Amino acid sequence: IKIGVAYNFALKEDTNNNFLEGIELAVKTINQHGGILNRKVTIVQKDTKGNKAEAMQVAKEFAIDTDIIAVISPSNKYIAKAVSVVYEYAKIVYISTTVTDPAFTREDFDYIFRNIP
Repeated sequence: IKIGVAYNFALKEDTNNNFLEGIELAVKTINQHGGILNRKVTIVQKDTKGNKAEAMQVAKEFAIDTDIIAVISPSNKYIAKAVSVVYEYAKIVYISTTVTDPAFTREDFDYIFRNIP
């Protein structure tokens, strides 16, 4: 099971940002317990460089990879709204971990989620 991670890797230098470490720990834990439906989880990381144009390119790359079933990304609402259209039409679950604007999930999309109150 391949899950995409779209991330601004320049933030990796920020010692307060544990986003990637959290994903790696979750994948390790899931795989140690047999994976999901007995299938191992792998992540594919792509750099958005923190800008909308690059994030759109990453979304298109994930969309054409038929093995990617979901994408996790911390993005601002402008980037998240733009890429959500690509993921929705590719039928890839997209989870934004940082968008707080409720309008983000009011488009009647089936594959777009945010996990922040």
